[in-house]
Amino acid sequence: MRRKLLGNEHPDVARSLGNLAGVLYVKGDYAGAEAVYREALGMRRKLLGNEHPDVADALTGLGNLLVKRGDARPAEALLLEALHILEKALPKGHPDIAETQSALGGCLTALERYHEAEPLLLESYGVLKSKTSEHSSAVRAAAERLVRLYEALGKPEQATKYRGP
Repeated sequence: MRRKLLGNEHPDVARSLGNLAGVLYVKGDYAGAEAVYREALGMRRKLLGNEHPDVADALTGLGNLLVKRGDARPAEALLLEALHILEKALPKGHPDIAETQSALGGCLTALERYHEAEPLLLESYGVLKSKTSEHSSAVRAAAERLVRLYEALGKPEQATKYRGP
C-alpha cells in the first residue's frame, strides 16, 4: 500500500519493509525475511546514506537473522558496521547501541569467541535493563544471550542469574 502511495523510493516504504522483515523473522520465514531485510537495507542506504541509524537498524536485523540461521561469520561484519554507525550517531548508553552490542555479543558467542562476547553482553544487558522496561523484548533477548554464553562456558550458576522466572 505504501509503495503504491509513495513510490519505491521513500523512507516510509523502507521502514515498512523493515517491519515486514521483522514479522517474517518472528514467523520463522528466514528466507523471506532475509530478502526483505536486504531490500530495506539497500533502500535505506540509497535514501539515507551509509551513516544513518535506520541503516544500522536494517544491518542489525539482518545480522540477527543470519546468527539465528547459523551464519554467524557474515553476521559479524554487519553487526560491527551497525554498531559503528550507532556509536557515531547516538549518545553513549543509548538503548539502540546496547541492542546492537547484545546482538554482536550473541554473534561472537555463536563463533565461540566467548571472552570477546562477555563484556559486550554484560554491558548491553545493564544498559537495556536500566533504560527500558525490565520485561522488554530487548532485555529478554540480552538475558537469553547471556544464558547461552554462560552455558557454553560451562558456568551454569552464572547462566541461572539471567534465566527468566
